[in-house]
Amino acid sequence: MVNIDESRTAVNYTPGRQGRRVDKFVIHHWGVDGQKHDDVVDWFCNPAKGAQTSAHFVVSGGRVHCIVSPADTAWHAGDWDANTTSIGIECRPEATAADYATVAELVRWLRAQYGDLPLRPHKAFFGTSCPGRWDLARLDREARGFKPPVKAPPSPDGAMRPAPGMYPITQRYRENSTAYNSAGMHGALDYGVPVGTPLVAPEDGTVVFDGWAWDLPGGPNDWASRWYLIKPAVGDTKGGGGIITIFRNSAGSHWALCHASQSFYQVGDRVRAGQVLQRSGATGIATGPHSHVNLWPAYPNWGNGAYGAIDPEPYITRPYAPITATSWQGSATTGTGTATNTAFDFLEWITMAKQADINKALTAWASSPEGQAVLGRAVLDRQFKDSQGRKISLAYVLKYDKANWDTVRAIAQAVRPSSIALAVWTYTSKLNGNKDAYQLLTDAQPTTAGSTTTMKEA
Repeated sequence: MVNIDESRTAVNYTPGRQGRRVDKFVIHHWGVDGQKHDDVVDWFCNPAKGAQTSAHFVVSGGRVHCIVSPADTAWHAGDWDANTTSIGIECRPEATAADYATVAELVRWLRAQYGDLPLRPHKAFFGTSCPGRWDLARLDREARGFKPPVKAPPSPDGAMRPAPGMYPITQRYRENSTAYNSAGMHGALDYGVPVGTPLVAPEDGTVVFDGWAWDLPGGPNDWASRWYLIKPAVGDTKGGGGIITIFRNSAGSHWALCHASQSFYQVGDRVRAGQVLQRSGATGIATGPHSHVNLWPAYPNWGNGAYGAIDPEPYITRPYAPITATSWQGSATTGTGTATNTAFDFLEWITMAKQADINKALTAWASSPEGQAVLGRAVLDRQFKDSQGRKISLAYVLKYDKANWDTVRAIAQAVRPSSIALAVWTYTSKLNGNKDAYQLLTDAQPTTAGSTTTMKEA
């Protein structure tokens, strides 16, 4: 997809779509031959020029400007009904092969967002010859020359209920549609849960956003880059979805859990179905504590009335089942704090866990009699290479109150995973009355996003 320039905003447009859905793309040509792309953009965006109209996109060979968000109504068709239900594209009147190629690429991308919508000429809605020499049949053929691979939403037999079964669904998709949602429908599934309830990932995936809504990606008009979620002013804890976690599954679909009181991850972290993502809350626009769960397929139809979101409920067929140390490691003997080490990949755990979790686990383990015994027998004096290639022992590392991330990874590669797994499990289980070790790590306070730790002698 060609880069879309969003640096300018048209003077004339109406926020929102008045509850209407986009069902077509209207093709225009600007002015006369010889006019420059930047001059046309300036005409629409500079109040001194006196323009009375606008468009969503201005396009020429190799260049695309978005001057009105597709979520808003541009004044382009000369017909209000058409304005509220269409996206207007202003094209270079010369209609060269390069112009066709770029407009076709934009149409192809828009269809991936809004569905297979038709191309309509401006003259179908207003007394004009626009779009001049543009051949919409040719443009349509070129736009269909490549289609993105169709990726389905998650398998209907795969997704897990994110909230415990004792807590009910309080609002379904499309239910009470006009009460709190400007899209014309409620585009999510809400679970009424008390503040602090552990909420789990419905599927395996990779975190693409975790934090306050004001940190969502994209500028004021770049709605699609943030899944059409509201981006409030920085520091506005009552705006938008509050604390949000969004992750992408293997099919390219995105899940979002909103209004949390606490979240634990960073972009790029991998999560498994059943892994605790958040603790519930009432941050952002919320009438009470709940979890607002969105689902977007890989190629959302942004004009479906719910800003591309689909109903998550048909895909949530497995009960709430948080991952525990038992299910993570293989098996455990209830009440004894011992565990087998089968089916436990410590290197994978190192990759998925947070640095704060690993630091806490290693510190607690190394301070316990059990951990010290294991260290003395198995790994205390074993040497490995640090991030600078120097030989170093675990005994040396334990002289420091904080270990950097490279060193922790080096430890994982040097020692016997079964010994560490057993030591961590044994100590944390006894410490917490047989509460499983993995849950303890999940409960650990997260580090500040983007911070780094340094080694400092104790």
